[in-house]
Amino acid sequence: MTTFRHSLLAAAATALALCLAPGVQAQSTPTKASASAWVSAPQKHNGSGLSLRYLVPKSLPVGAAAPVKVELSAARGAAATTVFIDVPDGVTVRLNGQPLAGSFALLPGERRVLTLDVTGREDGLRSLMVRTERDGLGSVQGVALPFGSGAVALKPHGELRTQPSGEKVISLPAK
Repeated sequence: MTTFRHSLLAAAATALALCLAPGVQAQSTPTKASASAWVSAPQKHNGSGLSLRYLVPKSLPVGAAAPVKVELSAARGAAATTVFIDVPDGVTVRLNGQPLAGSFALLPGERRVLTLDVTGREDGLRSLMVRTERDGLGSVQGVALPFGSGAVALKPHGELRTQPSGEKVISLPAK
């Protein structure tokens, strides 16, 4: 019992020392993007190892192109990271004047900053999905694109009913 307790204390002390050591950084949590702050997307510990940061204005104009910066940093190692950027419906994304299509590779340890010209056709919140694969491991990270008001637009489905208590409920059919 004493040996187990000492091993547990030693492991806890080592973990604490690693967390407090200079150069060791904790993973950041996503925050609301502003015009001047880069946002770091959260990373899975067992994902492809890609680090994603992005810079999006607080509000993107509807119907006009606006720049969005995306920084991709590949993990060090033997294999390249394949990057796919999925564009949502109602959004056009251009890179160097050309429509964004297909995938591209990042070499181990490579860092690349993309300036994307993003145009939304309607008001609302959309997400640019960045999918990555490396050595059979995959990750998906989202970049929020607030067009106009940036409000989430839900399409009405089902039938609106008022309960006897006065509460409004949308009744959806089961499939």
